[in-house]
Amino acid sequence: MNAQQEPDHQYSVGSSIVLETLIGEVVKGEVFAQDRGTKCIILREPTEGAAKCNLRVLKEDFIKKVVSSKIPKDYVVAKLPHVDISKCLDREAKAVQAAEFEAARKGLGVTEEAQRIFDALSKTMPCKWQGKTIVVLGEVSIKEPYDLASVSSTHPDNGAAIVERVKKVLDAERKRMTS
Repeated sequence: MNAQQEPDHQYSVGSSIVLETLIGEVVKGEVFAQDRGTKCIILREPTEGAAKCNLRVLKEDFIKKVVSSKIPKDYVVAKLPHVDISKCLDREAKAVQAAEFEAARKGLGVTEEAQRIFDALSKTMPCKWQGKTIVVLGEVSIKEPYDLASVSSTHPDNGAAIVERVKKVLDAERKRMTS
């Protein structure tokens, strides 16, 4: 803000304001918002259509002078509602958990084909990536090249039924991908 300008009260939200910029442009509008952190004000400029308006962001340092400023007579500073911090933290935790879940579903350094196979298998069975290996139900692994021969049980003693189920779904997905 220039030294010629008066304090921030000229930028009260809801005020009608006329400004002159450093390049001599005259800007008219209603103060929509002010961000002291970035030293910007946002003006709502009227347009010919009553239902629409333009929003213009101006750096306060770009303002040469305030030509006029009027605060509406019926202007009341609205009190902001209470923010429940615990609800915000819960919402943040859920969003982070959802993002981590989605990120875990994406294989790092795997082919598009491998990702499609993973996505198809995970529709009916819980799957996760372990490097470039798909682990299904925590008991079956599918290694590159993700064909029937690369399916094996992590528990060879008692995983035959699960391996057969995974092979069946894998075979069906491979056929779907080639057709």
